Amino acid sequence: MMSTIDNILNKINGCEQSVFTKDEVIKIIQDVVIETELQPIESNGVILQPKHCTIVQGDEVKLLPKKVFKMLYYLMSNPNVFATRKDIIDNCWDKGVIVGARTIDVHAYKIKSILKNKSHFRTHKGVGYGWVINHT
Repeated sequence: MMSTIDNILNKINGCEQSVFTKDEVIKIIQDVVIETELQPIESNGVILQPKHCTIVQGDEVKLLPKKVFKMLYYLMSNPNVFATRKDIIDNCWDKGVIVGARTIDVHAYKIKSILKNKSHFRTHKGVGYGWVINHT
């Protein structure tokens, strides 16, 4: 089994560039930690697999963009709670990154377009977004 350090070195060796800034190295480490330490999560027939940033729905497996994956994973990890845009940005984006006013809405739209059963992904106008397990 490969260690986290081995995974980090493999990711760095796979890059085209050979010199990295401190921030780039931190980002690589964060990505590897996300890929290796987060556990798959399942809710309402949806399985998220962090190692490959994939979503499984029935027999279908799709690769998700990293931020879309992070946002959906965050919401599914906190079911029945509506997260504000600030909550989502604080938990899914790197500190110091400027996130546009509509970015969260765009990612929410992408999540809705990916989900076969959209009823568990909810928008609460004026509040935020959430993953609802027990819906009526």
